[in-house]
Amino acid sequence: MNRPLALDRIRVVLSRTSHPGNIGAAARAMKTMGLRHLWLVAPACFPDEVATARAAGSADVLESARVVGTLQEALADTVFSAALTARRRELSLPRMHAREAAVEIVRRTFDGEVALVFGNETSGMSNEEVGLCSMPVTIPTDAEFSSLNLGAAVQLLAYELRLAACTPPPPQDAQAEAATHADFEGFMVHLEHAVTLSGFHDPKNPKKLLPRMRRMFNRVRLEREEVALLRGMLTTFRAAEKALTVLHGCSLGVLGRALILRPDVPLYVARARMRSLRGFRIAAKSIKIVGIRASSRKPAPQALFFYQSFPEYFSNVQSPA
Repeated sequence: MNRPLALDRIRVVLSRTSHPGNIGAAARAMKTMGLRHLWLVAPACFPDEVATARAAGSADVLESARVVGTLQEALADTVFSAALTARRRELSLPRMHAREAAVEIVRRTFDGEVALVFGNETSGMSNEEVGLCSMPVTIPTDAEFSSLNLGAAVQLLAYELRLAACTPPPPQDAQAEAATHADFEGFMVHLEHAVTLSGFHDPKNPKKLLPRMRRMFNRVRLEREEVALLRGMLTTFRAAEKALTVLHGCSLGVLGRALILRPDVPLYVARARMRSLRGFRIAAKSIKIVGIRASSRKPAPQALFFYQSFPEYFSNVQSPA
């Protein structure tokens, strides 16, 4: 049987592998099922004679293997990634069994490069690594003894991928270009920055906001144009934020100092303490005042709203009657 073309778009990623023999065993398992693209994330020892010996005729897979320092690098240009994990992770998407997951992985090859990720032999994949992937996958082993060595796990998934790739796919409608892992991670960094600046996210007390948002967007499977649209929105929100300074309970002097420091920025002042606007003669650009009430004897809570940008001087704006 010829090697299905879908397999050329699937890479096997081994993360933080500790024993070189397991890398060789994985390479052999891959080649028997028509997989050729091996990526290694921070292996403890590679290249190594033990890996070559365990590969047993699959040295070409080892020779062409890509070695990178982080899982982010290994996934950067992929449009979909599956993480093999034996246990349910908090805030992750529901796990798929290997057979149904293989069908989904092969289907995603129509959009671009995809990855199947395996963790360290002892500790498996970290929560952070699973979070970087699009979908968690599990092998339905016996509950009383679920331990599989790395080579065996790769062999099982490689077989399921070949089985799925050899099955004629259903007709595919035209699809928009899928967002790559790098596109998605760039968006998540942008989103984290935006929600932090807005005060919605507190880095000192993050709770589970960002993992929940990551899970939500992973469930949607964003297209590249959708990522660009969302980032454009975040950029616009940030621009509006830069054009707005919020001062709470300020006095006339505090307001004056703010205008001197940033005369080009419109201001919004809530609950200002002011006796009078008389004598206040500071030139400030980009200011409009609506609804001023100055107390005559003692400071009182006021609301001053500074909106759109207008090239006028503060001293020339009069309070409404």
